[in-house]
Amino acid sequence: MKIADMKAGESAKVVAVEAEKELKGRLAMLNIYPGAAFTLVRRAPFGGGIMLEAGGVRLALRKGVAERIVAVSLGEEEERKQ
Repeated sequence: MKIADMKAGESAKVVAVEAEKELKGRLAMLNIYPGAAFTLVRRAPFGGGIMLEAGGVRLALRKGVAERIVAVSLGEEEERKQ
């Protein structure tokens, strides 16, 4: 699933960042990289930005950037392990 498809309060783990090197580096500095856990804090109304919390840092992403980040719900990941 893409971060843009998540609901507020959901926690997930980043699987991949489908973006150019510069954006990947910028997101990595903000704790968004493959393997990182995060929580979607809130969504702006009318399809606006998305606020995440990752590694104790809160950050806002545009919807276009959020659509480039693939994640797996932490609940789904636990089910796969069992």
